[in-house]
Amino acid sequence: MAVVGSFREQHIDLRKIAQGITSLLRVEELKRSCTAVRLNLSAFARKMRVHLELEERFVCERLLRHSDPAIVARVAQHQEEMRSLGVEVAMYAQRWTSEDEIQKAPRQFVEETNGILELTSRRFEHEDHDLYPLVEELLSPSGTWPLDLMANTDRIRSSG
Repeated sequence: MAVVGSFREQHIDLRKIAQGITSLLRVEELKRSCTAVRLNLSAFARKMRVHLELEERFVCERLLRHSDPAIVARVAQHQEEMRSLGVEVAMYAQRWTSEDEIQKAPRQFVEETNGILELTSRRFEHEDHDLYPLVEELLSPSGTWPLDLMANTDRIRSSG
């Protein structure tokens, strides 16, 4: 389960960064904590971009070749949601590029930041409870992808 375990660890790391950001998100405190918030947001946005790229490459690209149309549809929906989240995080990060921008509109910054972190958290929950169990179900008993998904897609690993 190294594939899924790695993605779950990334979720944990991203949640820790988000908690650090959330702990600093008070309008009256932003004058003192603005630099720390910006640095954490930059780290969060970078790690999120990498996480989404890795999921695209190592999960979606492989499962979209599956022989079961229901699995392909499910993964395509996840892929669309991941791409949408990536766009939203990128737009958010571009909007708040400097401490000056944050200081000009601290309430809006706090609201948007809480919104993007909540959206990300919900997405992680969805992946943890729907996408990753599907991946675990389809992995070979050794925890690796079958060499040929098209040939081995209907042979789902039994848990026993």
